[in-house]
Amino acid sequence: MNQQKFTLLVAVVVGLGIVSYFGGQSELSSLKETEEAQPLYADLKQQLSTIHKITLQDNNNQVTLEKNDTDWGVVEKNGYTAASNKIRELLANLSSAYLIEKKTAKPENHALLEIDDAQAMQLTLYANADDQAIVQLLVGKVASGGNGQFVRMQGENQVWLTDKSFDLTVNAADWIYDVILDVPANDVKAIQRRQGDTAYSLKVEESKLALEEIPEGKQPGADYLFTAIQGALSDLKALDVKPALTIDWNDAVISEYRVGDEWTYKVSAKDIDSKPFVRVTAEYRGETSEGKEKVKSLSSLKDWAFEVASYKAEGLKRMQAELLEDIPKQEETSQPAEG
Repeated sequence: MNQQKFTLLVAVVVGLGIVSYFGGQSELSSLKETEEAQPLYADLKQQLSTIHKITLQDNNNQVTLEKNDTDWGVVEKNGYTAASNKIRELLANLSSAYLIEKKTAKPENHALLEIDDAQAMQLTLYANADDQAIVQLLVGKVASGGNGQFVRMQGENQVWLTDKSFDLTVNAADWIYDVILDVPANDVKAIQRRQGDTAYSLKVEESKLALEEIPEGKQPGADYLFTAIQGALSDLKALDVKPALTIDWNDAVISEYRVGDEWTYKVSAKDIDSKPFVRVTAEYRGETSEGKEKVKSLSSLKDWAFEVASYKAEGLKRMQAELLEDIPKQEETSQPAEG
């Protein structure tokens, strides 16, 4: 190929690339028409106190959040307490969001923005006792760079870009209040643990957890094994939740954590369908009003089984045999012959 033909070929390829690029840009431009920003829901701020139910739905799942006298609950999780901070954030974003760019109104283009009926998430807010739907919004994908999200009103084809994005999910477990306990490891003074007829005890010596009794020929295993047990109740969070009465706890590992002189936390742990679950009760022996209020707030924990992270479950299920190792035998050294 001579130089002239090569140069011509390069020019053709570059030209096609330019046409393709601007053709793509033209298609995108057809989806975009800048208009003056306007509120997503102008009157929603004044209606927030009347909202008592939120539903999120896609083609496969639905989550229902309902407000009771004191808080929000997740209906699909037997009414377990919802993460009210996430709900407040969602409502705040909805009530303060603006429509900043008008996008496509052509249904055939909706899939590009994940705002078609097959991909969009349907968000509905209900107010008052008559279940009046005051918000019916279809939510598509987050814009590139996380700057806003594509939405359209129920029954309308026009798509808009908002100035805010909404943290939405139809996984009911993602909406539960996930804090179970947060007991600092350094506050733990002693632990008694049993499973069936097997039991053992641990105590804190110089800020470190240690076995009260060690069988002959054995020695404590690695420090991390004990650290995991001592810190198991620190930042203990739920990945999922179900009623405790749906589980047979007879073969569970039961631990009693003594915390200070006034608190004892009893934790039952076992695997259900290869997932670790725990059940928690709290006992307070002090006299302060603060302590009494705290134990009252923790009293409902006994009614629930919480799925927890595997690394936390390991610290709540280890029995004594897993904390021990054999004492190495000293090798006999041969004595040199005399003379």
